[in-house]
Amino acid sequence: MVFDSDKMSWAHNSVDKGGLGIVDLWNLMGVMGEGVKVAVIDTGILKSHQDIKKNNIILTKNFLYTGDDKQQAEDVTDNVGHGTHCAGIIAAQGIKSQGIAPNVNLLIGKISDTPLGIDSSLLFNGIEWAYKNGADVISVSITVDSFADEYQKEIQNLDSNYKGILVGSLTDIGDLGFDSFSFPTCLNACIGVGAINKNLQMDEVTARSSYLDVLAPGREVFSTWNDGSYKSETGCSMATPFVAGVIALILSSKKNIPKQDIINAIKTNANNFTSYASLPTKKYPIIDPLNILTKLKTIL
Repeated sequence: MVFDSDKMSWAHNSVDKGGLGIVDLWNLMGVMGEGVKVAVIDTGILKSHQDIKKNNIILTKNFLYTGDDKQQAEDVTDNVGHGTHCAGIIAAQGIKSQGIAPNVNLLIGKISDTPLGIDSSLLFNGIEWAYKNGADVISVSITVDSFADEYQKEIQNLDSNYKGILVGSLTDIGDLGFDSFSFPTCLNACIGVGAINKNLQMDEVTARSSYLDVLAPGREVFSTWNDGSYKSETGCSMATPFVAGVIALILSSKKNIPKQDIINAIKTNANNFTSYASLPTKKYPIIDPLNILTKLKTIL
């Protein structure tokens, strides 16, 4: 696989050409997500998009529908675009947009018709559904600012009893100089993701938060949209599926890696770091796919 700027973001490019080495990872491992289940808990997906492979979508559930009709219960039509965009960052087929791990199996949980102001119970239900249906990676780019206390314990139990790795987005409120709360990133079981730009700097949308674990590309990310077209979007929402895609690639190569080893490698193995403008002494890691893989090879 070679870098194609018409279909890929700057981050796909080789490290020696200013990217984060996704192309290098593909060529080194020889896999692109095969055999890995990734759940995207969001606003749904456009199944008919030319860059979304229908056969890759193995399970769907519409959490907004509470009736008994099976067809409606599985209808995850995206009325917003947010979910289709996030799913494409992971799994777009490379016709006009190239996903990080295009051969993954997708589980699509629709929990909202807006990326803002959703019910935390729907978000919890979507995460629980993903864990219990065997997702290896759970990508959540929708956040809420409050949740029932019991969710902390219940998701911790799910994390202990199921194989899924939960990846969640910080809110897009910028560096306001205080500790921003968001669910699910507040959970110990969740990898909290913020956004960087192509200059490897903390993007201005990334909320100040003690739940930030790693940074990934989130500025003007090109991906699929719910009208069949493509759009460039900015936010921590876009950085989160990038991290989920990297995890899927690693698991595709070596399914037996303990998930805590992957989580630790993501949080601690980076060559590049950046900071909030108002907190320059605190450094946060930028995801480093090749370095993560190298670390995991040393412990297997």
